Order: sequence, then C-alpha cells, then structure tokens
Amino acid sequence: MKLKRLMCLGFGLIVLFMFPFGALGQGKIDLKFMTGPMGGSWYPLGGAIAELIQKEIPGTTVTVSPGGGMANVVGVEGGKADIGFGNSPTSVDAVYGKEPFKTKADNVKQLANLYPQYYQMFVLEESGIKTVADLKGKVICPGPKGHTGELVSQQILQVYGLSYKDMSKVQHVSYTDSTSLMKDGHAHAWLPGTTIPASQGLDLATTK
Repeated sequence: MKLKRLMCLGFGLIVLFMFPFGALGQGKIDLKFMTGPMGGSWYPLGGAIAELIQKEIPGTTVTVSPGGGMANVVGVEGGKADIGFGNSPTSVDAVYGKEPFKTKADNVKQLANLYPQYYQMFVLEESGIKTVADLKGKVICPGPKGHTGELVSQQILQVYGLSYKDMSKVQHVSYTDSTSLMKDGHAHAWLPGTTIPASQGLDLATTK
C-alpha cells in the first residue's frame, strides 16, 4: 500500500511540473485522464492518482475515463485527454507512426515508467486448449479494440498462421465480461495484457 501511494505521489509530482508555476494558483486546472478497461488494474490506479493529484494540487480537477494502451495514445495526441496510460511497445510505434497507427504522434511525451505488464493467456481446462494453435475454432476474448493486449493477440495468432477469421467467435469485451463469459461456458480463452497476478484470473481459477 505504501509503495502504491509513493508511486501515485511521484506521478502526481510529475504532473505538477507539467505546468508553469505561475499557472498553479491562477484558477482552476481541468485534466482529462484516460486509463484502462473496467475490471483492469489501470482504471483503479488512475482513480488513485487522480485523487492524489487533486489533493496535492489545489484547484485541480482530474476526470478519469476508461481507455486502452493504443486508444490512450491516440486520445492524448488528438487532444481528447491530457494524460493517458500506455504500454512501451505501442507508444513507441505511435511516436514513429508505425502500424497500426496511421500517423506519427508528435504531441505525445512520456512522463514516467510505472510498472511492468505481461501478456497472458487464460483457458479452461475442459477446453482442450494446450497450445496457441488449439485456439482455432474457439471463442476468444482478446480485449476491446484499441487495447495493446488485443493487438498482441493478433500478432501472436499470426505467428501460428491464424487470424480472427479462424476463431469460432471473437468477443471484444472488458476483462470482467471476458471472465464472466468463460465462467458461463460462452468463451474458451481470455487473452489480456495486464498485471501478475490478474485479479480476474485468480477469480476465474477459484470458480472454475
């Protein structure tokens, strides 16, 4: 808990230095903060950081909204958000204008490194899935479009000669909805890019 608070405070101080000192005290500052999907680690972390920023910087209001690794970069670049969480690979791709980004993200700058995330695959034991190739013909949940994990899922499938077209169905839903579908037997695999341990993964393991 102490580490989390220190991380939030450090990020808040970085945000503080984004503004000229004369501007802090000359009225209200409204910030838009794009985080992650409901049920993931980014959304509550963003809320904690927003709360700390508002406490430490009087007159500042931070509005937190859901988002995703790629969508957040696009949102900040386009002026829809002032701050956004991102993943290193896709953020760098955005800066250089590499696919899937159509143009270079010239207005995006890195504020801080927070913590590592990991691409993971969760499958049901009764699904018979032992390898990536076994996903063929199955119902998968790679996450909402615009999320880094969803892009990585496509790239990994491609390595194995597969695509979404080879799946029985692809559900672009939140982490919480993904595990709910698996619990109900309506999906075979959840493919997130998130923290270890993933809270939804632990919940899935204890209920299935």
